[in-house]
Amino acid sequence: AVHALAWDAAVFHGTGNSNQPSGLYVASDVNSVAMGGVPTFGKLIDMVTEVNKDNALGGSLAFITTPGMAGKLAQTVVAASTDTRMIWGGSLSEGTLAGYRAISSNQILATLGGGSEHGILFGNWNEVLIGMWGAMELVVDPYALKKQGMVEITSFQLCDIDFRHGQSFAKATGATIA
Repeated sequence: AVHALAWDAAVFHGTGNSNQPSGLYVASDVNSVAMGGVPTFGKLIDMVTEVNKDNALGGSLAFITTPGMAGKLAQTVVAASTDTRMIWGGSLSEGTLAGYRAISSNQILATLGGGSEHGILFGNWNEVLIGMWGAMELVVDPYALKKQGMVEITSFQLCDIDFRHGQSFAKATGATIA
């Protein structure tokens, strides 16, 4: 499970430095939509539109964002003056946004940009490639922590992450909940 969480974090926010792969937030060929604060329904549609412009609107399409952003969008109406429907529909862990599946996860950072920017990603998740070489290695060391009566276990996995087509994704920038 720890390895799977690390792979997720690398897919979303890998820096491309210090042996990390480049995640969606730093990949150069990923579409970007500026939110300028709390996302509107129209800005979320803009994310879908950017992927559609690249003929990539197919496959396993979904949004993913932070739990805080999911909560904010569940309290934000689609059109303030004429609507009673909320932007986020369904449960906060798994709902819908703009007609697509939407997931909230703590794996998406809520501290982007100046520290209060929440991540929102949309795309075809079938386009994420995770390559693994060899098996996961477990090293059991009964000696390093022997004076504390403990055994140290270390796991190691060689892997890399890439995207078939970065244009199959769109990332939000400047999205906040206040």
